[in-house]
Amino acid sequence: MYAPSNDLVGKLPEHMPMQRLSYDVTFLTPAFLGNANQRGQWRTPPFKSALRHWWRVVWAYRNKFPRGIERMRYDEGRLFGNAWLEGENRRSAVRMHLDHWRLGQADEWGRQDVREGVRMVERQQDRVLHPEVGQDGVVEPQLYLGYGPLKSQRRATVLTNGPAIGSGERAVLSIAAPAESVDDIIAALALMHAYGAVGGRSRNGWGALAVKNVDVLDRLDTDLSVYRRDWRAALDRDWPHALGRDDSGPLIWRTKAPADWRAIMRRLAIVKIDLRTNFKLIGKPPHPSPSERHWLSYPVTNHNVRGWDSKRLPNSLRFKVRRDNSNTDLTRGVIFHVPCLPPHGFKPRRREVERVWRDVHAFLDNRADLVRVRE
Repeated sequence: MYAPSNDLVGKLPEHMPMQRLSYDVTFLTPAFLGNANQRGQWRTPPFKSALRHWWRVVWAYRNKFPRGIERMRYDEGRLFGNAWLEGENRRSAVRMHLDHWRLGQADEWGRQDVREGVRMVERQQDRVLHPEVGQDGVVEPQLYLGYGPLKSQRRATVLTNGPAIGSGERAVLSIAAPAESVDDIIAALALMHAYGAVGGRSRNGWGALAVKNVDVLDRLDTDLSVYRRDWRAALDRDWPHALGRDDSGPLIWRTKAPADWRAIMRRLAIVKIDLRTNFKLIGKPPHPSPSERHWLSYPVTNHNVRGWDSKRLPNSLRFKVRRDNSNTDLTRGVIFHVPCLPPHGFKPRRREVERVWRDVHAFLDNRADLVRVRE
């Protein structure tokens, strides 16, 4: 198995002073970090990708949410590496190291007491209603949120290609970055801790991270409210650059009752099913024009839109799992909106997109199992 070098800094220009940071990273939900063989393994590229994503949010705030992305792309390329800046150092100025690169410890998935021809009562209770699937109208919640890394086998959810990295597994992540960029790196890590997840189906809450600083001089308790924009204003661009807020506060909801991660993921699956089926699909596929549900994310199973066949629209409503403040052995689900307009290729109608997301926010506000977060 390949073992990464312990040399964090590498051969960077001598004039570039570097600073090192260390973090304890723990997964609160199982993570699907596929290696070259698509087996779950601790590795640095997913963490660097997540750091890069949240760094863009920090950059957008620092630069007063500019419309153009040319300067952002230039600054990002110089910091994280690039293949397009001629005459520039193309190597990443950010180095990462994990204290181990071992395979995940979750070789099997869930309960293993579902035998051929026998459906256990516990598993019946775990399943959730979905009015649009199957003859019995129920689905496995973990399969629903993790389709792809997870699959159905003999009426049970199993790993498609194990192992996965299990909930509770941890590692020390060390980072070396240019001293002039450290404040932005720390802010991005604070956003990762509060809202981040890595790996397959991370927007659905898998691979939820808890990040704890190891060095006492390195603080993550920064004010994250500055990275919010009014969600309607945020529809003036087509890339995720800010967290959403409205007249009532941040567009963040959490589950009311703390529970273990399995129960929380089940609750999040119920919310997602209820939300998506709340938006009806008009007509039969291929749809000549998008229905409201298509603006949430695309593709929609068995409901393609003419002209959208090869396109993908990620959901800008994301799920996260966090430790409960009063009992760190339990977790809560968090739902938050990162608003942006669908890319130009979808020919988005802004008023229609805005109406759909206004209805989404109202739907979440009115649920008895969720509460708005005032953070």
